[in-house]
Amino acid sequence: EIDRLFALHLQARGLMNEGDFSNALAVLHKVIDSETIPPRLLLYLSCADMEICCRETDNYKGAYEFSQNKLEILEHMLAEI
Repeated sequence: EIDRLFALHLQARGLMNEGDFSNALAVLHKVIDSETIPPRLLLYLSCADMEICCRETDNYKGAYEFSQNKLEILEHMLAEI
């Protein structure tokens, strides 16, 4: 299941590279909404990409929220070191 989540993230990155930020955001939602909890690094990367997707689609509220989520995840990762 974790491999599938990483594959979805790569798929979203490909969509972002093509400029398809709306569909990339939908794919990234599958990663963070998965029943299997993704590794923190994948959550961090997904939130960072979701922030970009929201910003590129003029959803600044969503971009702010994902930015905050990204920082919270980073704090948790740093606390584990």
